[in-house]
Amino acid sequence: MKRAAAIFFAVVWASLAGSVVGAEQHTATRLGNPATRFAPPLSTPDDLRALFGNEQLKPDVASILQQWGWRGNLDDLLRAAATAEVAEAPIPVGTTMPFMSSRENGKPICLRNVTWLGKAPAPAYAFEFISNRCRYRCVTPKACSNFFLEDLGKVKPVIPAILLEVVDLEDPVEVGKAVTYAIKVTNQGTTVGTNIRIVCTLPPCQSFVSGDGATAVQAQGDTVMMAELPTLEPKAAASWRVVVKATQAADARFKAALTSDQIPRAVVHHEATQQY
Repeated sequence: MKRAAAIFFAVVWASLAGSVVGAEQHTATRLGNPATRFAPPLSTPDDLRALFGNEQLKPDVASILQQWGWRGNLDDLLRAAATAEVAEAPIPVGTTMPFMSSRENGKPICLRNVTWLGKAPAPAYAFEFISNRCRYRCVTPKACSNFFLEDLGKVKPVIPAILLEVVDLEDPVEVGKAVTYAIKVTNQGTTVGTNIRIVCTLPPCQSFVSGDGATAVQAQGDTVMMAELPTLEPKAAASWRVVVKATQAADARFKAALTSDQIPRAVVHHEATQQY
């Protein structure tokens, strides 16, 4: 019971009807006792990065999280501490934290259900990270480095799915006449599509006339290329039109192939047009 008092925590053991006796709860009114703080105070975000980048402290961080029963990957936390955006995150008076790291006789200990009851919000730094498909927020009070994690919930699965549609607007078509192909790309996934590329190939019985759409269109021989579309939000669509000339009678097969950062293996569509 007295361990928390040494770091200015008042320890309260609460038992409720129908619950397990001995549920641990703490209240904190001051932070920063050198004997029990997890690590030296923080002044800048770089101090926070140094805290989690300290190899000597890594086993203690792991011990705290193990005591809490965390099921994430420690490397995910440490990597985010080194690279993620660090923001000011004052802890409001009355906030109950799921746990806080601390020390007892130099050993790392995990204090559960800690309520901040100081006279003002406690200055702290915070950053977010993902581990095992869950998002977390790591909050570290500046005065004591007694970090804790907030579970922000499951991360929605990232599903890349882009639909490529190609339709000829004239079919059948006489030799010497124009054929217009309407190309539409729809992002049916749950993540933003990036650097979307479309390359079309004309059959020998067709020649390029013109093209336009969401990005510039240019041709080189029998290859028609659309300039990269940088981004396409989920549920959004982009369209192009390619006009060709039927040069001889044939069962013409216009080919369009799509790739993106998320879909490196080309999605291919063939559109058949009867030319007579």
